[in-house]
Amino acid sequence: MPQDLRLDALQNGLLHRIESYVPVRGRPAPPRPALIEAFRRHPRHLFLPRYRPADQPEGPARAPGDAGFPEGAYHDRPLCYVDEHGISLPASCSEPGFIFHLAELLDVRPGHRVLEIGCGTGWLLAILAHAAGPDGTVVGVEINPALQALAARNLAAAGATNAIAVAGDGLAAAGPGPFDRIIMTASAWQLPTRILSLLTEDGLAVLPIRNKGLSEEVHVLERRGPALVSRLTRLCRFVPLTGRDGADENLLMPRLTADPDIARLGETGRPRSLDFGQPIPDRMMPPALAFTAWMSKLEPRFRAWRLGPGDGPPSLFGDPERHGFGLVDKSAGSATLWHAGQVIAYGDESARDLLFSHLARWTAQGGPTGYAFGLGITAARGTSPVSHHAYRERRGPLDFWWWLRPPAERL
Repeated sequence: MPQDLRLDALQNGLLHRIESYVPVRGRPAPPRPALIEAFRRHPRHLFLPRYRPADQPEGPARAPGDAGFPEGAYHDRPLCYVDEHGISLPASCSEPGFIFHLAELLDVRPGHRVLEIGCGTGWLLAILAHAAGPDGTVVGVEINPALQALAARNLAAAGATNAIAVAGDGLAAAGPGPFDRIIMTASAWQLPTRILSLLTEDGLAVLPIRNKGLSEEVHVLERRGPALVSRLTRLCRFVPLTGRDGADENLLMPRLTADPDIARLGETGRPRSLDFGQPIPDRMMPPALAFTAWMSKLEPRFRAWRLGPGDGPPSLFGDPERHGFGLVDKSAGSATLWHAGQVIAYGDESARDLLFSHLARWTAQGGPTGYAFGLGITAARGTSPVSHHAYRERRGPLDFWWWLRPPAERL
């Protein structure tokens, strides 16, 4: 097959998967004509340098000109960028089906001013620039100077004259604003207060939020006066945001052996079983992660830990041999750990009892995942942005307000 026809076939195949994409939770949102036109105008492979599939971090890298390079570029999966030494960078070209789903939810219109944090080599930036039209402006920020330089060259080659890519650290490098739309393509534990003023009134922001442990959600939030309030939530997995707004892994997932509050307490009682009805350990992780999404929002004493040998990061979606979670109540001299289906108590057993109390509440609510939660963001010590009951969590200079949406509102 001639090269042009082969690339057309690859693009058409990926476009079909994008148009038929169904999220893990929530309604489909097929891309509008402007996004489809942008997809055809800006082929994904033209924005890719060396890459590896995200699920093959040690596999061979593919570069332009290599056999299989275009075919790999048109798989519906995230691709990790690779530097000139063959090392995978902590940055990726996102899964096309999911990123177009988010782009549709972002609802970029002609004339909008749009900001992308973590623009990589510029593919999504070019897509959004097309949707914003010649009267709109799109700004991308990338902390890796090599990727930012490549993004600038890619945008110029693509003729995206209304888009720029700047090197810098997150929202601090975004320029004066305000923006009608903001999207982050890396997940953040906390955000600077600037996020509250950088978005126009009624503007939308798509923000992937990390939690303690492994659970993540991406929220579509609307600016309402001094607050951001989520319209809907999707489950996600993004690379972590680096720089000042990135989270220290020792906060979200410290080593159990390095946790002084665990080290000073001895094990007590016999372990209790908690296998979520899945006796095979590796199948416990999906319900366990859903439970931790609940715990991380509603229980300030919740912690998650890395276990097992090695100093590498935890696997993306949880390995029962390397991941544990539980509670630490320092005032009571009590802690508990869930690991591979067993719950161990340390010191006073009240923390273990509290964990099972949360499990009963979570089960009574139908075992909701993080998708079921709404999120409001205000300045620290602000007032709740919603009229119904919400749980306050302090994250740096901001307060995060969580509430459990009724099933009918989980869109």
